[in-house]
Amino acid sequence: QPTEDAQSLENAQGTREHITLPPARTPAFILFLAGFAAMACEVAWTRAFASILGSSTYAFTIMLLTFLLGFSLGSLSFPGIQRVYRLNAWGPGIILGVVTLSMLAYMPLINRLPFYFVRLFPLVMRWHPSLYLIQFLLCSLIMIVPTFFMGMLFPCIMTLYAPSKKNTGFVAGYLYAANTLGNIAGSALAGLLLIPSLGAEKTLLAAVFVYAAAALCALAHISLRKMLKISAAAGFSIVVILGGAYRPLWDPHILASGAFLYADKYEPLRTYQQFTKNLHQHNLLYFKDGASSTVAVFDTPWEDRYLRINGKTDASISGDMPTQLLHGYIPVLFHSGFPRNALVIGLGSGITCGALSTFNSVKRIDCVEIEPAMKEASLFFSKYNHRITEDRRFRFICADARQYLAVSPEKYDIISSEPSNPWIAGIASLFTKEAFELAKQRLNNDGIFCQWFYSYSMSEDDFKMVLYTFASVFPHTLLLTTRENDYFLIGSPSPLSIDYKRMQKLFEENELMQNDLSLINLNHPFTLLAATFLLDDREFREFSKGSPLHHDDHPTLEFSAPKFLYNGQDKLIQKDLLAAKKVLLPDAFTGFAHAGTSLDELYNLAGESLLHSRRFQEAEMSFNEALKQNEKNARTWTNIGLVHYRLKEYPQAQEEYRKALALAPAYAPAWFHLGMLLVDQGREDEGLACFEKGLRLSPGDPVGSMQAAKLYIKKKRYTEAKALLQAALDKPIPNALVKRHLMDTLNEIPRP
Repeated sequence: QPTEDAQSLENAQGTREHITLPPARTPAFILFLAGFAAMACEVAWTRAFASILGSSTYAFTIMLLTFLLGFSLGSLSFPGIQRVYRLNAWGPGIILGVVTLSMLAYMPLINRLPFYFVRLFPLVMRWHPSLYLIQFLLCSLIMIVPTFFMGMLFPCIMTLYAPSKKNTGFVAGYLYAANTLGNIAGSALAGLLLIPSLGAEKTLLAAVFVYAAAALCALAHISLRKMLKISAAAGFSIVVILGGAYRPLWDPHILASGAFLYADKYEPLRTYQQFTKNLHQHNLLYFKDGASSTVAVFDTPWEDRYLRINGKTDASISGDMPTQLLHGYIPVLFHSGFPRNALVIGLGSGITCGALSTFNSVKRIDCVEIEPAMKEASLFFSKYNHRITEDRRFRFICADARQYLAVSPEKYDIISSEPSNPWIAGIASLFTKEAFELAKQRLNNDGIFCQWFYSYSMSEDDFKMVLYTFASVFPHTLLLTTRENDYFLIGSPSPLSIDYKRMQKLFEENELMQNDLSLINLNHPFTLLAATFLLDDREFREFSKGSPLHHDDHPTLEFSAPKFLYNGQDKLIQKDLLAAKKVLLPDAFTGFAHAGTSLDELYNLAGESLLHSRRFQEAEMSFNEALKQNEKNARTWTNIGLVHYRLKEYPQAQEEYRKALALAPAYAPAWFHLGMLLVDQGREDEGLACFEKGLRLSPGDPVGSMQAAKLYIKKKRYTEAKALLQAALDKPIPNALVKRHLMDTLNEIPRP
């Protein structure tokens, strides 16, 4: 048995004070509680820092490094502290008390960390490795003091209870086992129960209560039976206080701000007060610390709604809408038959699943989602996802996608995979050869696999590696794009055949699809295909050849992708993709025959979508095709002028706007675009005259109204500016970004 003789303690420490130590079971229980609380803290801190610093492998490594460093420094420093202060049997209680107080003191600082990151972010843009130093400093600000004292506890108790060499091994093993069991219990209970039910902040506060209970027990030098009573009382107090009486210290607007990813947008906000005021302009609809991530849904003043996971926007009803809708519609439109079942990897807003539900042929829609809270969050997008969670065909499967694909016996006509970005820890495993092979095994012979990918925050080598890996699994491929840097990798075991007549029939029969795709100006089968197509199978393979394969046992993407989070090579990728594109439409496209809408208008619609995606050269190709059909279309000349305007080729753009107006003097868009060009050249009066002419032809036009109002404000003609903007805002504006700009311009008008 470990010594319980107070005299031996006096001899070991050279102290004259006589204090009777409690039995060895008491410090073992204290170490169990401390181990429990320490791991609960680690799990809760990790969840909080994932929203503040990001969820990359490097960020998690730095969080763990800081936690362990504090422990190590505390343990290392204890002998020196013991020599100076000669801690006696009161020592464990004092150390636990300091841990408790330091954690309480540092908890409110969590709110400040995103702002500190924003202020330090310019260093990252100058020297990327400074990111890791900033992450370490912010972690240390919260964790280093509490973990330092946590690390002192074990050697302190060992000094008290094993002063003799004879029993050191027994005591060390006994106490170490108790502490380790506490670690296991704390990490399991915090990760599986406390955080999903209480949230990260309350889990951390629960750990503080446990530390406080352990401190009281240690200071009181009481028996194990009394200690259990104190612990039970502390547990009851935790339930009562955290159940409703506790007022949260952490601001969910700040935690979900994504400052690590959107720091450049927050950089103009110079003070903490400006930072918080800006964030609170957005209305928080939902916030939950789920089993694997923190989920939030916000509304903006300009009627946008977006969903964030660990601070990163993963769905919205504005910028992400093309990707969400097309991820559901394209696989069905490109399928050779009538798909009956579909699997979607990643629920997000539910809009992709909702798009699939608009087809009567689809009898079952399975959705694999690892975070249970996503189902609740998707309810806030019911207006746009066709209330998919209420659809009897929809089945929500809370599981890891890789595991589901590996064990499920189901075969699908369509699999749409839209996970988050692979710079997030664990996500890259869905972009390996083995993952694609699992998906292929779950496809029927004529099935289609649609994989979302992106080029922003991505190196060209990594981009090509994923494409090459995808092509190594699927014998028939296509590359499509929704915007300038979002892509769909289409793969199938069988040759692809895109039947235009079938697509046209589906459009005619599916009114819900027409309404959805009108939101992104792709509500015609020809424009949808022409605006999204990028590379055919042959071009796909030629573009990516020579790249390495991405394997499970060599997951390079998880480690390389975070390094390009702030300096992605998307412009280079787009340039090389455009150079690889040889045809306007894929070889698999058959049965094209246009009726109703003229061919030049179809090419204009396709080109406008490409122009909106900043794919200027492809847009010009489409407009030139429109010119071949009709040289006297003012819309075509205006669009070509807009391409040259975006490329800053102003003389050529002006000439093309003039051609459009010569053909159709009443074509308002030409007047608006000519006005913007003249203003950019410093000819503001001429530009204003163009805006006024255009507004007489098209009153309330949002673009013309905003541009004219800006000039009125500059000339201090505030009444006219306000009237223009209010007239524009009184009309329905489907584009949330345009509405936001109109509201921002209205706010620029000085109040009387």
